[in-house]
Amino acid sequence: MTAELVVFAGLGAAVAALLALLAPQRPGLLVTVGRLDAARAAAPAAPRAENGSSVTGRQAQLGRLAGARLGALSRPGRSPRGPAGTRAADLAITAHHPELFLGRQVLTALGGFCLLPAAALMLLPAGLVMPAGVLLAGTPVLTAAFWFLPDLALRREAETRRREFRRALSCYLDLVAMSLAGGRGAAQALPEAAALSDGWAHRLIADALDGARLAGISPWRGLGDLGERIGVGELGELAGSLALVGDHGARVRDTLTARAATLRRRALTDAEGQAAQADQAMRIAQVLLAFAFLVLVAYPALAAVLAL
Repeated sequence: MTAELVVFAGLGAAVAALLALLAPQRPGLLVTVGRLDAARAAAPAAPRAENGSSVTGRQAQLGRLAGARLGALSRPGRSPRGPAGTRAADLAITAHHPELFLGRQVLTALGGFCLLPAAALMLLPAGLVMPAGVLLAGTPVLTAAFWFLPDLALRREAETRRREFRRALSCYLDLVAMSLAGGRGAAQALPEAAALSDGWAHRLIADALDGARLAGISPWRGLGDLGERIGVGELGELAGSLALVGDHGARVRDTLTARAATLRRRALTDAEGQAAQADQAMRIAQVLLAFAFLVLVAYPALAAVLAL
């Protein structure tokens, strides 16, 4: 009985904490003005959703308040390497806002925390009582597991987007090489090739080139910074190679063509590996179906033999 009281008291405390996070606060005037100035200063670099809408809603508010409560350890991107840096790159390439993602994690973890107590409450009218050990041991485990579920979904989506970006990058490099062969300079060929498509990958490249032009740095360095931000190492390798080549048109064209061919070969290898994995999964499923069919056919005869 004591264990049930502890579990349900923890459930009530979690619900109260969630309500406290979502409850509107009334900050002072100086705090409000400081937040407005910080938002105005960070507006050009803030992640945007693909449809261009601002991140609003209770989920983003929950993530913002939870990030403020938990501190720097919960902020994606606190370091360029490690899990936080990987998450920042995943968020950048998927165009998810960090506060919205953190709010999704909090809500998912709360759902995992409430799962077993809710199941215990639903079993009570039927006269079934969930063991206290299951409640005490399973609730923290489910909370931790549900906390990392958004991470897994984000990682899968980011890997899919990176594969799409690499395919678009190979096409983009071929277009730049053809523009260079036609007599255009690199400063003109790079943005023109990015403007030929309205896909999200080409928009990222165009934004990176515009940012490099406004910052007064070379376009290759801008592409390298984009590759570091979204976790695509091929852009960094390309930027390093072109920085060594210099401004020689023929060498730049040959380097771009070679990089595009390398990206296509890598994409083909990845596609073949995925096809082999799918084929192996299909074979395993066929073996399991055949084994289940044999069990179904042999069960009557086996039952009759065992009954003798």
